[in-house]
Amino acid sequence: MNHPDQERPPENVDEISLYEIYAMLRQKRWIIIGATVVFALFAGAYSFTRPTNYAYQACAGMGILGRDQNGQPIFIDSPQSAIAQLDNAYIPFVLDSAIQLKKKVDLSTKNFKAFNPTSSSMVCIKTDAPKRLGDKVSQIQDAALQRLVGDNARIAAVPKASAEANIKQFQATAQTLSTKIANVLDQEHTVNSELALLKTKDTVLQNQGSRIAQEIDEMRPLVKNGIHNVHNDATALTMMIQNNQVAQEQQQLF
Repeated sequence: MNHPDQERPPENVDEISLYEIYAMLRQKRWIIIGATVVFALFAGAYSFTRPTNYAYQACAGMGILGRDQNGQPIFIDSPQSAIAQLDNAYIPFVLDSAIQLKKKVDLSTKNFKAFNPTSSSMVCIKTDAPKRLGDKVSQIQDAALQRLVGDNARIAAVPKASAEANIKQFQATAQTLSTKIANVLDQEHTVNSELALLKTKDTVLQNQGSRIAQEIDEMRPLVKNGIHNVHNDATALTMMIQNNQVAQEQQQLF
């Protein structure tokens, strides 16, 4: 006979019960809560003290001679040349002057990015900076662009011949657009006329439908009476036929 203790399986000493985990967490609860609060306060303080950057942008127009076969603008002075002049000369000079006049300008040439927007006749300067430096950033951008335009009259001005050619091109485009608009207006007038005709037909059909429905309502009692009369006539005819047959049979008997 086996001993009762020998029937129980061996205990797993490595197994951790949920109760032990709960007891451990309860014992360390104040440490966990305190650490959570400390990290939350630290994150909140960092988010409030960390400066928020804003995007500032200023642009200047580029002179255009016309358009190529693909419709791309042909610039008097290429945007790449204007961008190179801004990056290498005008922005560093204006920024150095601003730093000398106002010592607390925490910006460098890396913060100012000159670029040409896609399919645009503009050259722009973009800067990400805190709000407190917004006025200084705008002044530096405007001063750099003004120097670029002032020293390169071709960027801001289009020759007279090119301007006249552009005006003629714009006039031809305006005439084409005017013709297209007139055609669209004519089509709209035609569609409105057809729509008015359809509305008239719809009204006529609705009136006819109402009149037919009224006539059907008026005919229903007559149809009922006719059916009733036909039924009575059929019944009377059937009775007459039966009476004739009975009379003939009686004559044959007698």
